[in-house]
Amino acid sequence: MTGGGFSDTLTGLRAVVATGLVEAENSETFRFRHALTCDAVRSEMLPPDLAALARAGAEAVQAAQPDACELAAGLWASGGREGQAAALYVRAGQQARRRGALQTAGLLLRRAIALAGDEPAVRNEAEHALLEVLAATGQTDAALALGERLLASGETLVRLTLAEVAVEAGRWQLAADQLEEVFTDCPRVGVLAARIAHESGDPDAARTVAEKTLEAAREEEAWPVACEALEVIGRAARLTDLGAAREAFAEAERLAAAHALPVERVSALHELGTIDLLANGSIDQLTQARTLAAEAGLLALVATLDVQIAAALIHRDPSAALGYAECSARLAQRLRMDRLRATALFFAAAVHADARRTGPMECCIAESLALAPEDHDVNAGIWGAVRAQVALLADDIEAAGACLDIAMEHLRGNPTTTPAPTRGLWALVRTVQDRDAVAARQETAPATVNWENQALLGYAEAVACGRRGAVHEAEERFSAADAAMARLPWWQQRVRMLLADDALADCWGDPVQWANEALAVFRARGDDRLVARARAVLQRAGAPIPRTGRGSTPVPDSLAPYLLTSREMDVLSLAAEGLSNSAIARRLVVSPRTVETHMSHLRTKTGTGSRGELVAILNSGGSQL
Repeated sequence: MTGGGFSDTLTGLRAVVATGLVEAENSETFRFRHALTCDAVRSEMLPPDLAALARAGAEAVQAAQPDACELAAGLWASGGREGQAAALYVRAGQQARRRGALQTAGLLLRRAIALAGDEPAVRNEAEHALLEVLAATGQTDAALALGERLLASGETLVRLTLAEVAVEAGRWQLAADQLEEVFTDCPRVGVLAARIAHESGDPDAARTVAEKTLEAAREEEAWPVACEALEVIGRAARLTDLGAAREAFAEAERLAAAHALPVERVSALHELGTIDLLANGSIDQLTQARTLAAEAGLLALVATLDVQIAAALIHRDPSAALGYAECSARLAQRLRMDRLRATALFFAAAVHADARRTGPMECCIAESLALAPEDHDVNAGIWGAVRAQVALLADDIEAAGACLDIAMEHLRGNPTTTPAPTRGLWALVRTVQDRDAVAARQETAPATVNWENQALLGYAEAVACGRRGAVHEAEERFSAADAAMARLPWWQQRVRMLLADDALADCWGDPVQWANEALAVFRARGDDRLVARARAVLQRAGAPIPRTGRGSTPVPDSLAPYLLTSREMDVLSLAAEGLSNSAIARRLVVSPRTVETHMSHLRTKTGTGSRGELVAILNSGGSQL
């Protein structure tokens, strides 16, 4: 930069290090101790000197480190050479996109556009690159606005990119309209046509087009397109053959890794995660893909992954499921991805339904339907995952069956939907109700690529076997299904109670043990109607019903001097939660009068005169003795 020799440069460095203004970082690198020192040095230089030095710096950087485009671009801009700076910012933006740093890529490309000035070719290249970045990060509206502006200026080739933007946003009709105006035959066109065919409900056509596109992409070494074609092949296979789907997604991941395509690799990992989710309910790979997607700035993919993780956690960790669903809804709102937001909202509604929070549940349902009133997947989710769940919690099997029937009508409207557990639950309820049970199980059979559907269908087959007297086969079917459903303990108990009466009537399984186990689970959650269901099973079996008077809350040592019973501790703990006597009675499955008696004994034993004083005794750990 200075034109001086090594010896002169070293002498100058010794001087500034001695002053403490500069420090040696290693044998080749020195830096100012404080950024303000650097600013002070600059402020003492005349603008022409500073510009000349910046230009010399840009030339030195490009000679020594040709790939340091961003650093060189900044120096050219400081040196007044904006055209050269813009061209290098375009290269820097493309470099950032290739390594998956999409947010950085967008920032650099916007700088290039701002500096391009009288360089229309540079500006055009920057805008086309920015369009692809906007599409990849889910900024659909911004991408479409830029694309329309480019079209207005005569850039007709941008239609293909606009079609890709629309596909990423799930705006399938817009994508098809744009693709109709693309008069060229290339792998990019083929893969978009395959994705549109899959979304239109024709997986066979999608697979055929994708396989042809994959062959062409390999010949042209268009590796990003090849990865995308493999994903379409995998999605089509995923409906019936998880092994074939996993193979396609794994090949996409290998291709992306081999050709340094981080965005395509994250997308393939996401698809592999969906296979794990369907095969065994695991979300490990989905959470790994989410981390990578967030690091790469793939916001649309992050929102999609959040909603899939939420779906997996509803019966496993409801509070975590709600967190993921709400994050997805917020992000989808930011990105104007209405269909995804509607999906996230109905999963949030499902969590509220499970917790019997009717108000928030109905708000989420209303918002979801306002965003996607005609969407089959959204309506199927609302009826199958929300309304049916409410009915099951109320132990209203007839209402649950009616809700599931509506959900299935919507699922039939979109044959490419990933098989949801609604299908298996519908077949089970139909079998229990003895309504076209054989046809229901046959229709559900292809959906057993989803482990939960497979388990639910296994329960249904157990009921059917028991009814025809095949007791041994019924027990085998039940055991296999029940072992799988053990991953979701509460849901396992609820499903057992759906078929307990059949097991009693046809003398298979151990419905008495199921009911006893279910009683403890349902009481702990306060599922009063389901507690009654389990007690009814025991009553019909002629088995003893565990006394509800024996409490489950241990008396802490600090309260031992009060001589409280565990049942009195049950009542006191629920009172501390703010429950009324009638609510406590429902939770403990006793009469309100019994609760009043326990409260009276508690006041007598503790010498307190009010509910508030009782709660204070509990909260103080007995320190008020």
